[in-house]
Formats: sequence, C-alpha cells, structure tokens
Amino acid sequence: MSIGRYERMLARRELRRSRSVAVSVALALLALGAVYVGIEGVLAAVQRPALLVAPADAPRAWSAGEPLVLGVAGGALLLGVALVIAALTPGRRARHRVQDERSVILVDDEVLAAAVSRHVSRATGVAPGQVSTALGRRAAEVTVHPTSGHPLDPVRIEELAEAYVAAIHPVPAVRTRTRVSRRGVVAT
Repeated sequence: MSIGRYERMLARRELRRSRSVAVSVALALLALGAVYVGIEGVLAAVQRPALLVAPADAPRAWSAGEPLVLGVAGGALLLGVALVIAALTPGRRARHRVQDERSVILVDDEVLAAAVSRHVSRATGVAPGQVSTALGRRAAEVTVHPTSGHPLDPVRIEELAEAYVAAIHPVPAVRTRTRVSRRGVVAT
C-alpha cells in the first residue's frame, strides 16, 4: 500500500508555513491606511487642519520632498517589498518527510540532527557533547571534536553519517558533510 494524494497533501501542508499572519498584517495596515485617508478627507471637507498632509496638498508635498511624506512613502515601499517577498518565497518549516509506504512521517529537523549526532557519537566512541549536527533543507553538517590523543578517521565518520541519513530516507534528500575539529577535547 502506498500513500495517496490526500496523504501527500497533508504532508505538504505540515511542511509549509501558513501565510495567514502575513496576510492579516497586510490587511490591517491597508485598513489603517484607508481609515487615515478617510479622516484626512473628512477633515478637508469640514475645512479643519490636516493631521499630517491635506489630500489637496499631497502632490505638492511629494514634489517638494517634504521629509514626512518621503518617510511615509519609503516605509510603505519597504513594507510592500517585504510583503511581496513573504508572498513569493516558500514558507518552509524545519521538518523533513521520511519515506514510508504505509503512512506519512514528518520529523523535526532538530530531532533528525540529534539522531545523526547520537549515531556518530556512539559509533566513534566520543561523548555525545563532542558531536554536533546542523541540518538544513538539503544538507547536514556533522562536526566532531575528538578526545585529545584519540585521532578519528574523517572518512569513516563521513560514511557513518551518510549511511545513517540514507537509512532514514528524508525527503528532500540530505547530503552530509563532516568535519573533524583540529582541536581535541580533554577527556573527563
């Protein structure tokens, strides 16, 4: 039995970050801008002084380069660029899907990194605190700090990490890089 379309959709939904907060913030800011424009319009209609810039004076203030108008325009431009970037880039959560024929398994990247570190630590005989793993979307970097006087074989560590990650079958595939620190750790 293999997973179907519904399970793949659920996995994708859990691996992606929701855009609802960004959309809510954008809509709230747009509503505040509309309220401000409305207030300025009402104040101009009843011939009261404007809060910042009267609607009739806005083009003149823009062309004159008034700092307040330019600052508001610059802030709106930066906010717009940030919201466009947030809308177009994938909002990825720090998780990987593990291939399984019967179900959808999602593993947090921190858990996967800790498992790789623990495996390398046990296989090489160094303390768990001497191995750290940084896991990204498609790469895992394993750093080992050997015990002083006990050299480690970097090729063997690379093979151990690669074999362990390959046995888990994370999606997307993760390639491993290992680094053995030149400085050793004093044994306790």
